[in-house]
Amino acid sequence: MLHLDNEKEGGPYILKVKGRNKIVLKNILVGEVWLCSGQSNMEWTVGQSEKATIEIANASLYSNIRHIKIPKTINSTPNSNFKKTNWEICSSKTVSSFTGIGYFYATELSQELSVPIGLINASWGGTNIETWISREGFENSEAFKELIAEMPKINLDSLLSLKMKTAESRIEELQKSKFTT
Repeated sequence: MLHLDNEKEGGPYILKVKGRNKIVLKNILVGEVWLCSGQSNMEWTVGQSEKATIEIANASLYSNIRHIKIPKTINSTPNSNFKKTNWEICSSKTVSSFTGIGYFYATELSQELSVPIGLINASWGGTNIETWISREGFENSEAFKELIAEMPKINLDSLLSLKMKTAESRIEELQKSKFTT
């Protein structure tokens, strides 16, 4: 764990970490960070907006906006990590895939506050509202606590892995029996 002193908003900064090895992170900004989460409205992108052509052309004006799209994974318990993804710098090449609502909000904040804005895009269109409620939320609900008490605490990714291994084993068995008869 590493604790850093508070930095003044702005940047870009360089962060050097030295231990057994040395890590240098460049072009780091300090400012506001916003979680953009929800369903299809939040997943809607700048590229899908009526103003896409204009926004893409002007995106370099907002290079202090950064965006990260959290990969879609299903799990019944909170994850402490996720698949590799990167922060993207706002530019005409990247802005099209940014969350539209988050981006338009960030451009307003950027102008008003004059600080960098980070957007964490954890949206997933077409999902049921129940998928966004934590187990703890269900456990604290009078309407759902009995139902959730009967649900096992499992990692759905491990179930998928088990299913794939079982299927592979079954295929191997079928192949062996076909070629040995």
